[in-house]
Amino acid sequence: MKKVVKGILLSILMSIVYMIINGISHSILPFSEWFVTNSMKQETNLGLTMIYMLAISGTIYFITQHARCKGKELYMAVIGSVFFTLSFMTQIETIIFGSAFEGLSLHDILLMVLGDFISISLTGLLYILILKRKTQEHEIMTIDWKKFVKCLLLNGLIYMVIYFIFGYFVAWKSEDLRIFYSGSAEDPGFFYRLYVNARDNFIIYPIQYVRGILFTLGIIPLMRIRWKSKYGFMISVCAVFLCTGMGLIVPNFLFPDAVRLAH
Repeated sequence: MKKVVKGILLSILMSIVYMIINGISHSILPFSEWFVTNSMKQETNLGLTMIYMLAISGTIYFITQHARCKGKELYMAVIGSVFFTLSFMTQIETIIFGSAFEGLSLHDILLMVLGDFISISLTGLLYILILKRKTQEHEIMTIDWKKFVKCLLLNGLIYMVIYFIFGYFVAWKSEDLRIFYSGSAEDPGFFYRLYVNARDNFIIYPIQYVRGILFTLGIIPLMRIRWKSKYGFMISVCAVFLCTGMGLIVPNFLFPDAVRLAH
């Protein structure tokens, strides 16, 4: 019980630290005038922001407590999985649908990624230093790459199928979201939507297939280290991906609230 309380308190403390680092890094980076002006207009929901930061901080803490490796190996696993999945993969989609975000430049997107990297890497480093986890030898796991490549290719297909099914039957049911991305509120049906994508934007299919592969690659850093139990590994993977979605609970100027919540 004492360890649980300690973990909760440390996660709360580190979420505050993460929020401060994130705020500082994003304030000093040279974002465009458009980005700065619009971000200043957005009202900050401190409660939801804190929940999101706590989810990230708690995920990092959980990984550090359930992995057997320490020091550099643990740090690289945390940064590799959390940053790659949480920020890098998220902003790839921002680039893909960049036309929907009028005024947002590639320069701003890359700076958002850099700001996230600074925040996640420094928070992860503080965790390692606070917990005083030093490196142990022989902690790197071997991976059956032949089997992994097969899973990689299959997961790309599975992700693409899930993306379009859930994208249509959940997110696309929002009229606000349809207007935001297509400019029209019409909903002619699932298969017609697939046809329109194939006709007007066929590249979306291979892009989402590759994204599925990249998301799978994002867990390699976690696969390469030893765990106290397989459940610790499974929960860590789920927590990392959950953080990606939880970012949408925080209001931001890029998405109208109805569109953000529809995601």
